[in-house]
Amino acid sequence: MTGQEVTLTCSQYGLQKTRKFIFLKDKAELSSSEWSMEPTESYLLARLNVSSSGEYSCRYCLIFKARQPIHSLDSTPVWITVLERPPLPLFSVSPEKEIYARWEVITLTCSVSDKQNVTKLQFLKNQTELASLEAPSPPFTHSLQLLEQGGGNYSCRYWTVDSGQEMASQESNIVSISVADSPPRPVLKLDPPTGEVNEGDQVLLSCSTDRNRTEKRFHFYRDNVEMTPGEEGLFWSSREPGKTSTDASVAILQAKPSQRWELACSFEEEMSSRWISSPWSQKVNLTVLARLPTVPPQYAAVAVPFLVLMLLLVVYCMKKQKASKGQQAFELEESKEEADLDYLGMLTPWRQKQEESEITYADVKFCSASTPSKPVVRNAHEPAEEERVLYSGVRFQPPSRAPKSKR
Repeated sequence: MTGQEVTLTCSQYGLQKTRKFIFLKDKAELSSSEWSMEPTESYLLARLNVSSSGEYSCRYCLIFKARQPIHSLDSTPVWITVLERPPLPLFSVSPEKEIYARWEVITLTCSVSDKQNVTKLQFLKNQTELASLEAPSPPFTHSLQLLEQGGGNYSCRYWTVDSGQEMASQESNIVSISVADSPPRPVLKLDPPTGEVNEGDQVLLSCSTDRNRTEKRFHFYRDNVEMTPGEEGLFWSSREPGKTSTDASVAILQAKPSQRWELACSFEEEMSSRWISSPWSQKVNLTVLARLPTVPPQYAAVAVPFLVLMLLLVVYCMKKQKASKGQQAFELEESKEEADLDYLGMLTPWRQKQEESEITYADVKFCSASTPSKPVVRNAHEPAEEERVLYSGVRFQPPSRAPKSKR
């Protein structure tokens, strides 16, 4: 192919004579060597082009004493066909930056003419294979995440088939990539640090880093969405973005109720005329609690006496309920005694007889007015009779009032 190199070699062994070698192209002398005793000689065809195609051969020449040089026959010819090398590809990187941050993702693109039947494509870093694509389809791209040692010279090349022969293109233009160290992760702090506030309270967010030699721009995020300085209810610190300060803060003036936020922050640092973003800080949760309702002052004077009266009413009801329980306990005990008597058969017959007859029994005892002078002997075997009279059906009528006489 064009641009390549070919070395022609001519050899003669057997005769230890002084000789020189002659290289031929299409039967015409191309080059000749110096006289020497070496058995071989080489000739370099540098940077071939299409016109370099042709028939190549060689011969040698010997010198005997007192004679003219004697030429050998031409060697077996070698045909060299030089094909036009595929056109150079165009290599590019996007996005285009003077310096890239670590972990940044870039896209490598190798652009090839539409007339070329590309069978293989190769991306190179410092002339070493980085990635290879077999039988690719356009566009020919490769995504790459830059690491700490991601800097270097990047390029590409491809292969195509012409007249049944696979040919490689020359290396494309070179793009140099520089990778900077990524800024460290910042630290996010909340005030109050508990992460819980009441409705309407103020919350202070502080984002800090230990790098203080470069200009920075701080960013705050709420639920993965960046908070902007013009947002209502936010107050940003007086340190403007772009200063060399090591921290920045933003205040949420009035927290809204029944919300749970996930907060984070990051910063950008200026390096080689471009801003390099740091990773996000750790995420911090903020919970806003609903505030309990308060009694207006004008109702406080009425509410206190009302509560006192309610308390007294409760105490009175409790005492009354306690007395009622005591009365119920007494009646329950009395009913229990009557139930015991009824169970022994003593109370029920007496009540039944009393209900069947109106006779009232009375037991009346009489004692003698005088004490006997002599002792009375009684038969011990005779039962002693009680000196009593049992009256049955004795009723006493209330005395009737005599009618008053008229005067």
